[in-house]
Amino acid sequence: MKKFFLPLLALSGNVAFGGAMGPVCTPGQVTVPCEATGFDVGVHALYLRPALNGNTYYDNYLGYNTNGKFLEKNDDWLWGFKLEVSYHFGTGSDLNINWYHLNDHITTRGNTYISLVSGSNLAFAYDDNTHKWDAVNAEFGQHTNFGIFKDVRFHAGLQYARLKTKEYGPVNIISTETGSLTPSYNDETMKFEGLGPRVGMDLMYHFNEVFSVFGNIASSLLIGDASSLDVSANINPPLNSSTTTIVPELDTKLGLAYTYNLPISKIIVDAGYMATNYFQALSLPSNVIPSSSYGFHGPFFGLKYVSMI
Repeated sequence: MKKFFLPLLALSGNVAFGGAMGPVCTPGQVTVPCEATGFDVGVHALYLRPALNGNTYYDNYLGYNTNGKFLEKNDDWLWGFKLEVSYHFGTGSDLNINWYHLNDHITTRGNTYISLVSGSNLAFAYDDNTHKWDAVNAEFGQHTNFGIFKDVRFHAGLQYARLKTKEYGPVNIISTETGSLTPSYNDETMKFEGLGPRVGMDLMYHFNEVFSVFGNIASSLLIGDASSLDVSANINPPLNSSTTTIVPELDTKLGLAYTYNLPISKIIVDAGYMATNYFQALSLPSNVIPSSSYGFHGPFFGLKYVSMI
């Protein structure tokens, strides 16, 4: 009986799935662009806000003032730029070099807050934070068309990154017992410099020949030197550290693009929002201050000129 029912069940299954077929979607062809040679140049303005996660003592946190109000630093928006140039060849291949640069500072007004060291308050005249970021990416890319509306650029290459943040703040240390003042200052610097492989993809959906939406994601694994220096008052000798470390990096973009087509070239104007983060890239030479991720996020806008030879 068992040998009889098994073939019968198999046959009944085939019958159940037989009959007229329902609607079938035919996917668009996956193709590459026609062979062409050309170049492009682009420039973008960046309006970014720094973020140091995991090290609240250093940047995102000042503490409570003497009235019990929680204080935060003035993490203001900073201006930067991106420059890029590409060479296009073959059937959708390209070589691209792009450079992100930011060098600006933020000043937080003076305030008096409760020190982490018991028995004293800290009265800052001001607190100045300098932020520096340079990232140079060298990428080999390949465009692939998924139908007539979607295309993806896969890319791989290298990233060189240099990060630096510096804090300086004159401060009076006030004894809560005697009220005496001790002049002092904070002067701390954290840096990272590294090089490593990079992979990513740029996705674009074209509504028509003019408007499109895009989303980009890429990641790097950087090997380099993380160093720090604390030359604050009453620290003698200065505290410094330097170590070789591996830092993962992740960056994303989402935006809209407008294309103005010319006979053998085109101008692309785009705008959107970006975020980049270097995980656990910075640290200070102290057991009470953990390492910190360092990144930026904010809007960008710019244009690119593309010409085919």
